[in-house]
Amino acid sequence: MVDQEPQKIIDKKEKARKRGGKSFPVLSFNEALVLAKGIVEHSAGKQMRRLTLFDKLKRSPTSGPSRLLVTISSRYGLTTGSYTAEYIVITNDAQTILSGTSSESERRQQSFQLAIQQQSVFQQLYERLKGKRLPALDVIKDELAQIGVPVGDRGAAAEVFIQNTKDLRLIREISGKDTLLPIEQVLEELPSDRQPPARVIKEEPITESKAAGAEKQKVKVEPNIQLNIEIHIAADTQNDKIKVIFENMKKYLLTRNNE
Repeated sequence: MVDQEPQKIIDKKEKARKRGGKSFPVLSFNEALVLAKGIVEHSAGKQMRRLTLFDKLKRSPTSGPSRLLVTISSRYGLTTGSYTAEYIVITNDAQTILSGTSSESERRQQSFQLAIQQQSVFQQLYERLKGKRLPALDVIKDELAQIGVPVGDRGAAAEVFIQNTKDLRLIREISGKDTLLPIEQVLEELPSDRQPPARVIKEEPITESKAAGAEKQKVKVEPNIQLNIEIHIAADTQNDKIKVIFENMKKYLLTRNNE
């Protein structure tokens, strides 16, 4: 007679798994991020009443999707507090991702840590596929089978994993094929958030002598010369000689540069 006890245990575990015991988050990272974004947008602190938060998000706090959202957000490490808790609290990691003061490299690295690295199934799958052409969905399911994901969960796990890697921009077309890049390469290729130091021009103090010199350079001052000339002409001087005298005065005294 075959012992049925092991099969009963298997069936019990399978029922528990179907009730929600997934080995991976069933929503993408960006889908789960909505709660943390809501707290940042509508609260002055790190926490917010669950009912108020869902009211601001225009969602029912008791619906199945809302409860699932709270659970998956906590599983990703974005918030704490269950779907029955009075408050939902944003984590420090989520604050880093959503902060405007964090660099793009910090946000991308932290997102990768929560969305892939801290999720055992996704981390193992990532290590198997990184640096390679992204295979077809059936091949990814086969990889998940090697990891130990139940057959009924492999499709969902593959879809969430692919969506997370796309949102993290880890998938890039290379030579016409989608390729899963290592996170180190993606971070290295990010533009630097640091601005080059401003050039400081040292200004020398302006002394009175320098100020006077600068003023002289700005304004060209021409000398103002005034001459008083007295001419004594004898009464018996002929008119043509007088005319010559005045013509010479005009030529040599009244015209510049002797022109």
